[in-house]
Amino acid sequence: MAIETDAGDPRPRAAAAFWMVVVVLLLGTELFFHLRLPDWPYYRGWNATHQDSGPYAPCGAPGPFFPDVRYEGACYGDLAFLTDLPAFRSPRPQVFTTDGYGYRNTPGSELGPWTVVAFGDSVMAGSGISDGQTLPARLAERLGTVVYNAGGADASIALAERRWIETPPRVVIVESVERFLLADDATERLASLVPGSGPAAAPASGPPERRARGRWSRAYSAATHFGSLAYADLSYRLFGELTTRACIVGTDERTLFSIEELTHAAAPPALVGAERIADAVAFARDALRAHGIELVFLISPDKATLHRDLLPTDLARSLRPAGEHVRALQSLLAERGVPYADLLEPFQAALAADPGAALFWPDDTHWTPRGAALAAAVVAERIEPLLAAR
Repeated sequence: MAIETDAGDPRPRAAAAFWMVVVVLLLGTELFFHLRLPDWPYYRGWNATHQDSGPYAPCGAPGPFFPDVRYEGACYGDLAFLTDLPAFRSPRPQVFTTDGYGYRNTPGSELGPWTVVAFGDSVMAGSGISDGQTLPARLAERLGTVVYNAGGADASIALAERRWIETPPRVVIVESVERFLLADDATERLASLVPGSGPAAAPASGPPERRARGRWSRAYSAATHFGSLAYADLSYRLFGELTTRACIVGTDERTLFSIEELTHAAAPPALVGAERIADAVAFARDALRAHGIELVFLISPDKATLHRDLLPTDLARSLRPAGEHVRALQSLLAERGVPYADLLEPFQAALAADPGAALFWPDDTHWTPRGAALAAAVVAERIEPLLAAR
């Protein structure tokens, strides 16, 4: 008589496997909540403090950054961040401090008075360099007066804050990087400027309220970040290609260029719309002058304009002549009597005198301390007569 056994029954083995998986998941979860996970992978002060960056909810400050915060740590370029390749990074220390309005200034300086207020994009704010190296900080040293850094926000919005009318500066600088000079971009929105129509912009009281990223979200962010690094490194080693389409590598195999600036450099003049931009800036000049404030316009040349020698030959030939758009706009501003500071010629002259002059970080779209210092010297020469005339 045959004896029946359970040897062929798979159910006990399945149950044992199930409970083993449950135990592993419980132990893994317990370990997960006891481990110190890496923070959001900040790579510069801009991202650690900007209201639209990182793992925090926006706050109510009028400026582009969280108010009364300080970032002190490592920094490298925005283009190197896009490549996901540490080999392209030019690491440097950075200190990035904000005031009570969420602009990059010494806390407590937000109520004025100021002699000069500098508006502009990330170049004016000084992304990639430390507090004392920014254009406004260098300009204050040269002029021996108070220069308020209002960079990092859309000038057409920032200029509408009532405090500039309630405590008017003597001079306002409006800066735009060359690749942003398009007729449908932020510069043209200056034409809708009504001084003093914006919020009073009272400083925030106490530290900003932040909504911390959850641990599961942080774990996912860290995993995708480091996974992207591994994939980008493998792709570059095997195929010599970047995984991003946002930038290219120069012929020196070190300098990175933004596709955005190359696209602008290839645009026909009609698309750039220099006439409309000049009209918008002239309108802003008149609106500010009605309140006793003089405007000086500043164009920051792109890296691709100044370093055509580092672009692949075929690509360089497809672009408009270097500086064409900048010169065209400056000519139109001169016709309208709008004061402007010319950075193109001094930057080109500095590079001609010293081809190794590092005015831009190789991994970044922003200036080095040397580039910001040169820009401040040029702007100071343009502003000094305006200050002396009053």
